[in-house]
Amino acid sequence: MNQSQETAIGYVIGGGLKENFRVRLTVSPHEVQEGAFVVIQSGEWLFYGLVTDLQLGATDPRFADEQSEQRLPPALARALHGQTLFT
Repeated sequence: MNQSQETAIGYVIGGGLKENFRVRLTVSPHEVQEGAFVVIQSGEWLFYGLVTDLQLGATDPRFADEQSEQRLPPALARALHGQTLFT
């Protein structure tokens, strides 16, 4: 693989070869397309894969249902939703 083609989009947080890897994105989800080919690098090993699903997850499921926009100042609510709650 050419150095200019290597762009990290996230890191593996779980899963396996048979059940699919789960990856936390470090780029905007808009930059990743379902059906795109990816390479997972682990030391000297390279694993080739295909993006099959994009999901939104909350770091704590309780926060996903809260209406923090009504309880918190707008700037704090945006920061909380953009950086902390959904990853």
